[in-house]
Amino acid sequence: MANARFHGLLLQGGVTAGHEVTNYCVEVNSPQDLFWTSNPSPNASSILELTNSNNINTSSTVGGAATLINDAAPCYINPPWYQNLQFKMAVVYTLPWWKIKLSANEQNLPSIPLQATYSYKTANVSFINAATGRTLVGCSTCRLEAVTPQTVFPFGRDNQLDFRLAKDINITERWRIEPTADFYNLLNANPILTIGTAYNTSAPGTPGAWRNVTSMLPGRLIKFGVHLDF
Repeated sequence: MANARFHGLLLQGGVTAGHEVTNYCVEVNSPQDLFWTSNPSPNASSILELTNSNNINTSSTVGGAATLINDAAPCYINPPWYQNLQFKMAVVYTLPWWKIKLSANEQNLPSIPLQATYSYKTANVSFINAATGRTLVGCSTCRLEAVTPQTVFPFGRDNQLDFRLAKDINITERWRIEPTADFYNLLNANPILTIGTAYNTSAPGTPGAWRNVTSMLPGRLIKFGVHLDF
């Protein structure tokens, strides 16, 4: 975090960074939590954690089409360092002529990760481990991650710039008005904020398809207003 003042200019800014690695592939005193083959009764809301080799496949039939999904080893998550990097800045300046106040806020936030959660029914599973041929029992509808969480970021960072113009106009000693003009998302950026995360083979753009965009940063917005002080 940094602050600076120079002849009516106020500048504030900061950078946040961090790195976190999650690894629960080894459980002390709870080996049944490592992967489903040791847990006879996984519940339907659990993300199934298979062995950490990324070569276990789930072959199932969904809607008459055969689907092959790789285990994405969600028990070990190691995102890139830049994914937690955030930058924010605020600037306020009063012009020496006409006393017009200018202010701007800029923020640059991480991209959302690509997520793919695959759901299937036990009755449709042909095999879940090609080496052992074990089949899944214990839940009617189960899920696994088809993409290792926090590793793929294809959507670009969230960059937003807001800007304001304002001016104080004194009417009397007690009455004052302040016309304002606010510009939200001045550059009209369009980063993706949320997507459909349920993995399926539906064509992009069809309802419920994987990776369908469900929300974006709202487009440029201009708002005019007047503040009255008395």
